[in-house]
Amino acid sequence: MIDIGAELVSALRSPEGQRAVVEAVRAAVAEELKRALDERDSEQLLDTNALAKLMGVPSARAMRARLSRGSQLAGLAFLVDGKKMWRRSEVMRVLEQAR
Repeated sequence: MIDIGAELVSALRSPEGQRAVVEAVRAAVAEELKRALDERDSEQLLDTNALAKLMGVPSARAMRARLSRGSQLAGLAFLVDGKKMWRRSEVMRVLEQAR
């Protein structure tokens, strides 16, 4: 049987062990933070201004004009307090399919 606590204490006594532990923790935290941010971003709601910015369209007005011409994104919109909104994850899926 391996005593993990004793092994960790032993590793932390050397500079190399300390660096290895710091790097392992740093990598694990970075991976978890990226996952959490990706999850948060995928469920982010976009209004017309944010959609225009994401799509590289110069203004919300230009975005509305593009949507009125039958864009697939127009069908993904839903109303929140009377404003059209889009789920970022759905917009990204449509953009990936268009590539």
